[in-house]
Amino acid sequence: MLLRSLSAAVVCGVSLLLTRDVDAQLVFVTDQDEFTAAIVSGNTIELAANLLLKSELVISHVEHLTVRGNGYMVNAQNTSRCFSISHSSLHFQDITVENGLARGDDDGGGFGGGMLVTNSNITISGSYISNSIATAGGGGLALMKFSTANLLRTSIAGNAGGGVYIDISHVNMTSSNILYNTNSQVCPLVLK
Repeated sequence: MLLRSLSAAVVCGVSLLLTRDVDAQLVFVTDQDEFTAAIVSGNTIELAANLLLKSELVISHVEHLTVRGNGYMVNAQNTSRCFSISHSSLHFQDITVENGLARGDDDGGGFGGGMLVTNSNITISGSYISNSIATAGGGGLALMKFSTANLLRTSIAGNAGGGVYIDISHVNMTSSNILYNTNSQVCPLVLK
């Protein structure tokens, strides 16, 4: 797929709108460094192995990114959040996100052990978010500040800090479930 990238420049007091063509790529990854290098608008990232993270994966200001898990997992090994997503649009397919940890002293303020999503639109299909912890809320998924998540055939289960935390955001669910998450709240879905 060919995408057009826009940028602005000022030359001798005249504003110019510059365009350049960007080739979207299919990129197979087997580790965190390869994954991070492949985070480019329009790309499709395909996992070719389980990813054991050293730190959270940060996706920021990226459009039309697709992450295909192919049944593999992204595992933060209870040392960090799995994904921190901001100002982006992306689609996760057939992926397991697990063992994330969001503490109050991290950039997300303890929200979203599996995924922290801020000012973004995401679709998660045929996937699992499990066994993650968030000290403030959204053990599996935290949607913050005008985000939208579309969950299709996805399970958010076995997380501590609640399954999903929603703050000024929306979640749409189709054939999905949020269950067996622990929280001080009665409901696994926490709305602010």
